[in-house]
Amino acid sequence: MTETSTDHAATDPQYKKLSEIAQQYQPEDLLLILDPFGEGLSSAVQALPLADKFDVRVMEQDGQIKKRQMPDELVRLTPEGEAWFDHKAQETRQVHLEERGNIAVNAERILSGQDDFAALFEARRKFIVQKLKDEKKGKAATSTTTGKKASGKTATDKATRASQTKPTQNGGAPASAPSASPTTPEA
Repeated sequence: MTETSTDHAATDPQYKKLSEIAQQYQPEDLLLILDPFGEGLSSAVQALPLADKFDVRVMEQDGQIKKRQMPDELVRLTPEGEAWFDHKAQETRQVHLEERGNIAVNAERILSGQDDFAALFEARRKFIVQKLKDEKKGKAATSTTTGKKASGKTATDKATRASQTKPTQNGGAPASAPSASPTTPEA
């Protein structure tokens, strides 16, 4: 019995270069695909290194989009491998959202399942909670420093220093600052 080309295509694995796979994603999706690519090779991704290199734009954790040169790979497309790429793209978007809170979502990506609404919302919630905590700490730190001068000395330090000053040469003592001591009677 002869094998037809359609039968052969159904049993033949599909291959794609990593450079082609990277082009399917936005720069903000690629960080956790490309950085831990070895992790994918140890689990779900099947690939062999090629002699070629390719350039790709990647949004780094600091939010800057930078051009990288990566070694290319020939990837055997399997359902597990494709799911790994998609999962890492979603994780990358969450990392960016948690770090800076400025990754906008797109309704089509949510509706098609490319992005996980619940996971992205949780990342956004964490970012907002942390931002509010940081703002609260900033206000508390500002309110505790209001009694200080730029030198870091408090008003109490200034009063103590003035009261410990020696009298002047002509016999007059410098005016001392009012004492903050509770034992001084109020008149």
